Amino acid sequence: MREICGGASAECRAPVDAAALREAERRLGRALPAQLDVLLRETDGVADAYGTDVVWPLAQIVEQNLMFGSGEAFAGLYMPFDSLLFFGDNGGGDQFALAGDGDWWR
Repeated sequence: MREICGGASAECRAPVDAAALREAERRLGRALPAQLDVLLRETDGVADAYGTDVVWPLAQIVEQNLMFGSGEAFAGLYMPFDSLLFFGDNGGGDQFALAGDGDWWR
């Protein structure tokens, strides 16, 4: 990941430490997917050349997923988000999520 971020088109941040990752999992009530855990141990999110967080920082991952999981605001508009973990967006309203299979979430 550091090689990708070394280019002019992406910005990587300082890595997230293990304690912050475990606290995020505690708050979310589920383990982070292994691939996302590995990425966040290298960089706390990735921003594109325009400053869009295509991979959100850990704090934003937690806050956004807690908001989406709160239910009332989105329940009547969208499908349930229980099996999804949102982790970024494209800056135009489309959000990126990983679809969980029991191994991630319990």
